[in-house]
Amino acid sequence: MAAGPGSPPTWNTLHDMLRRAERTSQPAGDGPLLFTLHRVTDTFAKRLGDPTRLAALRATGLLDAPPQEALDRLTRLASHLLGVPIALVTLVDEDRQRFASHVGLGEPWSSSRETPLSHSFCQHVVSTRAALVVEDARINPLVAENLAIPELGVISYAGMPLTGDGGEVFGSLCAIDVVPRRWTPAQLTVLGDLSHAASAELQLRIASRLLGSRQRFLSDLLDHTSELVCATGASGHMEYVTAP
Repeated sequence: MAAGPGSPPTWNTLHDMLRRAERTSQPAGDGPLLFTLHRVTDTFAKRLGDPTRLAALRATGLLDAPPQEALDRLTRLASHLLGVPIALVTLVDEDRQRFASHVGLGEPWSSSRETPLSHSFCQHVVSTRAALVVEDARINPLVAENLAIPELGVISYAGMPLTGDGGEVFGSLCAIDVVPRRWTPAQLTVLGDLSHAASAELQLRIASRLLGSRQRFLSDLLDHTSELVCATGASGHMEYVTAP
């Protein structure tokens, strides 16, 4: 879909412009193309660093958490169903991508469970808030210089957004192959379904952590009040009474 006159171009639009510039030998720094490149880059950089998105991302509690079995099941399924050696759940903040779950990563990435954005395709999923599908990264102008190609062996990539209930994009559920691959519509549908399940898990974690925080606050408040406070359950029976 083409970008409207008042909206920033998508990566697909930018990709088309780069291909056209290559065919016509137009230098990347020439007039309208340079303006478009700067405009797109600035817009997408702001999305990565958006304070609302980052606050919601941190609320998942997963940026520095150990592996989660609920997410590990989804990456294992993605690897098996799509027949790829690598599958990731990534969370992207302003300067790194964190692997909340992974299958097939080599060292040192498997142990560190993160890379800088210089090694991230998933940052483009966050920036555009849309899926990114790459058949051969070595010849794709968007990612051809990305260090994930020589250092992680990423050649083909399909990534779907992981979203919060407010529409924030946290990262990506992605499938990766070490050889060129033409992704089929059926494979992308499966990956999309798995990404929805992963998004639901992230949203549940945020809600659970928020509820726990509120319960701890209320408990602390009640423990320090001098007033008599009673609470009843749905059955009408008394379930909580502050100590005198």
